[in-house]
Amino acid sequence: EAVVVMEPYPHVQVFGIFPERLYACIMQKMPAGDGAYSRTGKRTKRFVVDLYDRKLGKGSANRKWKGMNGKGGFDANFWKELGIVYANDDGIRDAWLDKFALTLGARHKNVTSIKSQIQTTMELNRDRAGYQIGPHTDSELKWVTTLYYLAKDLEHENTGT
Repeated sequence: EAVVVMEPYPHVQVFGIFPERLYACIMQKMPAGDGAYSRTGKRTKRFVVDLYDRKLGKGSANRKWKGMNGKGGFDANFWKELGIVYANDDGIRDAWLDKFALTLGARHKNVTSIKSQIQTTMELNRDRAGYQIGPHTDSELKWVTTLYYLAKDLEHENTGT
């Protein structure tokens, strides 16, 4: 039901994307420390955990996760299952592609015909104080980028992403 807003770039804002009980569980399982995360670059303040890569398949992160389980409160089984459910679901992928069909059509004349070829990935990112990223063009390989802002509450609702 969300409407695509075209300015300053095509985007939507969706509230309640996760069921309330699942969101509460996500908040409870959020790693407290950075032990499970990898820094995305030597000087950056962004940390990431790869949750799922559809191209690599269901067990793509299993080897790394065995060593991470428990670090900083990281529950590998929970995050693995969340990644599989949300990043491997054709319906979720197709809904995002359909939502942005107008702009994606500029890149391919029939996005519907290639939906099944579009791979999905899911990451858990943590940005530390001072991290910023300016306006940029994403990789040509990316069709739609979604960001789920996982706030504990709405206290800082208007202060960023």
